[in-house]
Amino acid sequence: MILAAPWPIGGNYLYVRTVVLLLAAVLGGMAALSCLVERKKFRTSMVWFVLPLAAGYAIYQSLSLSGPISVYPSASRAQLYVLGSAIGLFLSSIVLFRERSTVEPLLICAGVTGFAVAFVGIVQNLGWNGKILWVYELLYGGVPFGPFVNKNNGAGFLILVLAGPLYFLAKQFMANAKQNEFEYAAGDVSLSSSHRAREKFRPVLALSRFLANLEAKHLYCLTGLIAIVAGVFLSFSRGGSVSVVAGLSTGLLLLMLANRWAVVLAAIVIASCIGTAMWVEQADAVSQSLASIAEADEDSAPRLMHWKDATSYYKAHWLLGSGLGTYRYEYPVFQQQAFRGKFAHAENVYLETLAELGMPGMAALGLTLLTLLYSIWLLFRQPRSADRALAVAGAASIVGLMAASCLDFGIYQPANFVVAAILFGCIVGRASHPECRLDRAGNDGRKSLGNYYRFGVLLILILTSAYSAFPSAAIESVQYAKRQIGLHVKYKGDSAHRLDRAEKALLFSEKFLPEDWETQYLLGQCEVFRHRQKLTEEVVNEMDIAIRQQGAEAGMSEEEIEEQFPPRSDFWMTTSLINLHRVMRITEAQNPTEFRSMRGDPTVVTPELQKAWVHFNEALSRCDRSERIHFRLAQLTVLLGPEEGNREVESKHVRDALEMAKGYTGLSYDAGLLCMHSGNFEQAAELWAGCLSRSRQYEGRIVQFGVGLPAKLYFETVLPQNPQDLLRLSKQYFSAPEQKVPNQLLLVHTRRLIKSSNLDDVQKSVLNAQAWFLAKDFEKACKEFEVVLASNADRPEWRLDYAKSLAEIGRYDDSIKEMKICQLEQPEAAIKISRLVERLKRERLRRQNSE
Repeated sequence: MILAAPWPIGGNYLYVRTVVLLLAAVLGGMAALSCLVERKKFRTSMVWFVLPLAAGYAIYQSLSLSGPISVYPSASRAQLYVLGSAIGLFLSSIVLFRERSTVEPLLICAGVTGFAVAFVGIVQNLGWNGKILWVYELLYGGVPFGPFVNKNNGAGFLILVLAGPLYFLAKQFMANAKQNEFEYAAGDVSLSSSHRAREKFRPVLALSRFLANLEAKHLYCLTGLIAIVAGVFLSFSRGGSVSVVAGLSTGLLLLMLANRWAVVLAAIVIASCIGTAMWVEQADAVSQSLASIAEADEDSAPRLMHWKDATSYYKAHWLLGSGLGTYRYEYPVFQQQAFRGKFAHAENVYLETLAELGMPGMAALGLTLLTLLYSIWLLFRQPRSADRALAVAGAASIVGLMAASCLDFGIYQPANFVVAAILFGCIVGRASHPECRLDRAGNDGRKSLGNYYRFGVLLILILTSAYSAFPSAAIESVQYAKRQIGLHVKYKGDSAHRLDRAEKALLFSEKFLPEDWETQYLLGQCEVFRHRQKLTEEVVNEMDIAIRQQGAEAGMSEEEIEEQFPPRSDFWMTTSLINLHRVMRITEAQNPTEFRSMRGDPTVVTPELQKAWVHFNEALSRCDRSERIHFRLAQLTVLLGPEEGNREVESKHVRDALEMAKGYTGLSYDAGLLCMHSGNFEQAAELWAGCLSRSRQYEGRIVQFGVGLPAKLYFETVLPQNPQDLLRLSKQYFSAPEQKVPNQLLLVHTRRLIKSSNLDDVQKSVLNAQAWFLAKDFEKACKEFEVVLASNADRPEWRLDYAKSLAEIGRYDDSIKEMKICQLEQPEAAIKISRLVERLKRERLRRQNSE
């Protein structure tokens, strides 16, 4: 399982979770049989009581007879399958991997997998083609590393599996330390007969002994450890980098307690990681990533603000929790600040556990971590090198994971929780073995009550896993359908087969998840995209017939028609629901009678849209906490909503959607379009202004469509109210000839802002000069530039603009003179400026000849 866990796209591929659930049942069966036949008295660890109780409490949250504690029980039950898989693997691993003969093969698998993931991740970053493993397309964004969509999850996986190579290296150090201590105590006559001589040569003896005993397998392990640690840093995950340093430092400190020359291993790993980064020419990127850890930049600041903003959520649910898997549904109720995206997780395992499971969940998590740390302490006190090395490796992984859990939620990924459950179960199992008991109690050959208790727990987990297989497969069918729909949209409805596959998967899901809102929502999406594909095909066919008729009338052959009129692919965008909403609202304003007839026209309100309306309303009845449902209903209300109060119903859906995803940039942009079409210009302007203040992602579209708003709202509310940004927008979006009038209005507004600003005279002159330059009033631009240059506030780009302005008004000699000064000030742009000078000389000569 460890070898295969990460490769199905970080464990998120279709039905991976269900396979993990079934494998957990199989391993549970093997562990249960082992409990029945074993004769040794194994210590029953605390986790055998804590984790089943935690799972039972999560079930109670969603099934309480007096009313569920969970705010959305269906989400809680879906997450229970993941929790059950993790608990089943953990408890089964305690039984199956506690013998010394099973520990080392397990750690070999971890090391090999970690090396492979690190190697593939580094190579993939160097040759990135936009697809994970060069074949899997990303549909919803991500910053991948290796097979993981999220680089933080990839780094978390590597932190877990570094226990593999570290174990074998630590074991060698432990063995050398023991041998050196024995030889030092006995006295080595080959060195000297004096105590002082033995003290002098003791470090040399220790180091030489370690090097002499190195075998090929140890060099392989050292290479694997270096590759894994380098992979974490080269993933550019800042949280992962901090966590691997914390985990590896903890492991090496423990190792140094047994053999202080373990510092050599630390030096080798650090030097090799730096060398690897330099070899792949990523040293600068890694150093920048590490330097940004202490800075609250645009990536880390929202996370810190989110934790602070969610304080009221934690306070409201600290006792019993809001329900497992409900963070994404409950947090928007308490959200105050607006963010660019929507937080589906707390980005912190401890805070999310407190919010969803309350104090019972935090107690279970704390006791489990304490059990792991106690197991490490027990193993480190053992006389055997293998047990002490396992303690060192386990400490590195556990501390690293604990640190990573403060900054991310990667433990929820199947690949990560599978490896964590098996490795940590191995550590707890080995610590509970009779060989590792400090009291060394003997065995009487009889089974203890603990054996029967463990058998009972595992039997319950087996039955639960088997019962949950179909619901788990149904949940994954929803994810499969979502991806098929995403591919259909990406390729602009090029094939209906994806929608058919998605619908088939969703109908299977509906049988086992009758309360899931996303199933109904995606069924509605399928109908919407069928409607769009149908319209697109009709338009394309009509266009094709018209083109062929015109070509035939002109006497063109089929080849000439296809060459002169290639197929167009832009019709897909014209069939969107937002575009249909725009047409309907314009018709309503211009001709109410035609609007009413369109609402009853089956060619406009197609059967597909009617089915979609039913599905979306059913989804809303199951869960009213998703912004996606409300927004789809807002788009369709103009067609299928009530005639009386139609706009009010639409506005309510828009408000509810925005309330569920405060500040979500994409939703704010789309909602602004609906508001503008419906005549609610003030709200549209407010939404778009918020978009531009948080991100430039939709800047071009807002600038384009915003001209449909009243000029005062557009220039004074939507666009940023600082001259620098307005000048940038003018240069970037209003330079085309057809944008001349909006550009003039924008620059008039910009000069008004410059005049009323608190800037000094030189700064105002600079901005005014740029504004006149963009307005193509070069006489005034030259006057402003001369004021700036006379004040000694010279910058090369200002002087270059001044030179261009001089050329536009015919002062070629002065322009050439200024450009030559620019050549001296900007040697990197000398070639480009020299070309401008040559062009000006030709223009000057041409004008002189014409005169």
